[in-house]
Amino acid sequence: RVTVDGHDVRDVTIESLRNQIGIAPQTTLLFSGTIRDNIAFGRPDAALDEVREAARLAQADKFIEALPLGYDTPLGESGAGLSGGQQQRVALARALLLRPPILILDDSMSALDADTKQQFVRALRALPWVCTRFVLGEQVGTVEEADLVLVMNQGQIVARGRHQELLRSNPMYANLLAPQGSLEVATA
Repeated sequence: RVTVDGHDVRDVTIESLRNQIGIAPQTTLLFSGTIRDNIAFGRPDAALDEVREAARLAQADKFIEALPLGYDTPLGESGAGLSGGQQQRVALARALLLRPPILILDDSMSALDADTKQQFVRALRALPWVCTRFVLGEQVGTVEEADLVLVMNQGQIVARGRHQELLRSNPMYANLLAPQGSLEVATA
């Protein structure tokens, strides 16, 4: 069974469950409208200061403020006019604006450069609210700091643990990450 704050999800309404979750998918879903409208999609009544704070946490504030119209910059369909990394940061800001108790990041940092990704991960660790984070991804930087890593094979969990522990004990995990060329196994 799956519970959220002790409540079995089968016993709650879909609406109340959705209100607990913020999702940023790998494939960014942006629409025609302003950057502010896109960030505030789930909370259209959000104040501009709240939108800016979400953008700051998502590492999007600097590029947005550098645009001639800032947060009022219109976007084309699917975020036309922004790079892939900028689109992902807008989608991350949208999820963060909700201040959800559960945050699901589904490979939503794949288009971010290494520095931006590192800054975002630091911001995630310091969120100003209590939040359970599910970060799905295959890159080392995505999983190194996780409290728990689940290794899946054909839809089944085949191993669980922290990054360094799994590198030492699970050949499948080590092989998944090896092509990235940044594996360093600490030995005791």
